[in-house]
Amino acid sequence: MNWKLLLLLLVLLMSGYSAYSQESHETQTDTVEVDYFEGIHSRDDFDLVEWDVYTHQHDGTLEITWSLSRDLTHWSFEIGEVSGTIRQLWKDNDSHYELNTHEGETVTMRVKWPRDHSEWVIKSEKANFIWMAIQYDDGNEWMANEESLGTLAMYTEYEDDPRDWLIDDYFPEDLVAEKMACYFITLIRAINNFN
Repeated sequence: MNWKLLLLLLVLLMSGYSAYSQESHETQTDTVEVDYFEGIHSRDDFDLVEWDVYTHQHDGTLEITWSLSRDLTHWSFEIGEVSGTIRQLWKDNDSHYELNTHEGETVTMRVKWPRDHSEWVIKSEKANFIWMAIQYDDGNEWMANEESLGTLAMYTEYEDDPRDWLIDDYFPEDLVAEKMACYFITLIRAINNFN
């Protein structure tokens, strides 16, 4: 048996090396830290209409605009210097939403297939990609994997518990509005399934 090879494998296993891990958000040659999303958590255990959003450098919010009327068709968000609104485009049709930032960006979110809320087309001037549930009937894990953009994933911290979500964000830093659109779709699907 080759003891050197065995020793190398043992050292790699003990150090936590993984051939499949994605590269870190921070690189040794960069002095600028990249801001990336880390998680979203509900402020209340039984009312999923106010959310705290966390990035590496900023905290933010996502909440319904008209809290007294409990209108789930209009939302407001703020994360770092980006803020805006999200609205359902047609009453009684939860298959098409629009996000508008106060800086003038617009992101549309629509289902790819009629009556199938597990796959969404996210479109803006900067990007066009698919945001989808990993499994059709399970809303615990969502992701986008675009060769030109990278990978973006969102999953429940505890399975079947829609209050706490973790995010693996390897999309470009400037796609804040597009990422918020993805997170909103995941959360509105969770809210609709929770109620």
